[in-house]
Amino acid sequence: MPKDLDFNADEFLKLSTVERVGLCRTLADRARALSDMAHANHRDAYAEIARQWTRLAEEMEQPER
Repeated sequence: MPKDLDFNADEFLKLSTVERVGLCRTLADRARALSDMAHANHRDAYAEIARQWTRLAEEMEQPER
């Protein structure tokens, strides 16, 4: 497994909103794929992570209030 999978919050916040939304959606897709392949004990957890990444992307797409 690559060792460069570190999530850096500072770098994430430097991305444009469009880039952040895209990354969140990519991470959601990966978590969904893991859910599909995971042992039954872990499927729900991966599916929840996917839902959370999707929710974050959707919230970022909403106009500022």
